[in-house]
Amino acid sequence: MVLTRSQAISKVNSANNRADQHSNHPPNDAQPSEVAHGLVGTVLPPQAPNPDEQLINSLPEALRAKAQAMVKHHEDALAKMIIDEMKGCCPKSS
Repeated sequence: MVLTRSQAISKVNSANNRADQHSNHPPNDAQPSEVAHGLVGTVLPPQAPNPDEQLINSLPEALRAKAQAMVKHHEDALAKMIIDEMKGCCPKSS
């Protein structure tokens, strides 16, 4: 499957957001930013399930580990490609 640049960036951002969700757990007494900004009544829509993750989760455990490793490898390669492309389009300021 060939992705456009915007699709690739969106996919990398999606992967980064998932990683941030797992690594940025606020303490139990921390208030969400919505509460801190006075948006107490705001209800966020539920996040749509990722069909790739649903498919991976339906696999037997041994295949699931291989599939997750392949997805990670492709996401890493895509992120590297985007970073390399961004470096090439923007001259260094030093």
